[in-house]
Order: sequence, then structure tokens, then C-alpha cells
Amino acid sequence: MRTIALPFISLLLAFALIGCSQEENRSYDDGIYRGDFFDKGKMEVNVQFTLQSNVVRNISFRYLAYKDVDYLESDAEKSLIVRQQHQELAEYLKGKDVRQSLDALYGPDAIIKTEADGLTGATIRSGKVLSALRDGLNRGVYRR
Repeated sequence: MRTIALPFISLLLAFALIGCSQEENRSYDDGIYRGDFFDKGKMEVNVQFTLQSNVVRNISFRYLAYKDVDYLESDAEKSLIVRQQHQELAEYLKGKDVRQSLDALYGPDAIIKTEADGLTGATIRSGKVLSALRDGLNRGVYRR
């Protein structure tokens, strides 16, 4: 059993490493991209970003919501905090190579400076932004 498992595990590790290096070596076409994140059939994040030579030049949220609260439209204190935290994620990506900077969104505490005092949990939901960005990259250029 052990003799079968070791080669299998080695093969899986090799495929994982190849997949990681391919993402960093991949080049994306210049243009405007759009991506979404849906949960239970409801859109929660819609992001638009511009890439030029794989570098994020512009990024904006077209839709940002959770539990029927539209954070881009609401003026409630909680919504303003969530909006600011997501804007900090977007600002972090500007000027950076998209192939190397997205993984930083897995640890948003190093990026987000706006204090939430445990109010929103917005830093936990940065994965939704990451998913929307990856969705946009997977879909390809929306407009040149």
C-alpha cells in the first residue's frame, strides 16, 4: 500500500507545482475585464478592471452586496466601512502584476487598514473579491 501511495502523492504534488508556475507565466490580453461572485444564485460582487501588460491599471466595483444590503448605495455606517475596506483591496492591486498579486487577498489583514471593530467581517469576505477577479480572468477580455 505504501509503495503505491508514495508515487501517487509525488505525482499530485508535481501537478500542483506545475499548475502554480503556469499561472505566473501566463500572460493576459490587454483590455477591460469583468468578473462576478455569486452565492446561492445572488450576485454579491461584480468587479471591472483594466489590464495592461498584466498590470492592473484601473479597478472598480460595479456591485457589492451581502444579505440584500447594497454596500455601494447604502450610507449606513456598516456599509461605509465595508465599502472602504473593499476599496483598499482594489487600491492594493493597482499598479501590480495580476499574476503575482491576487494571492495576497487570501491574507487581507496585511492590506486593509480600516478598522471594523468586529462589526462587519468584511476581511473574511475578501475571498469573494478574489473569486470575482479570477472569474474575470477566466472569461477573458470584456472590451478592448
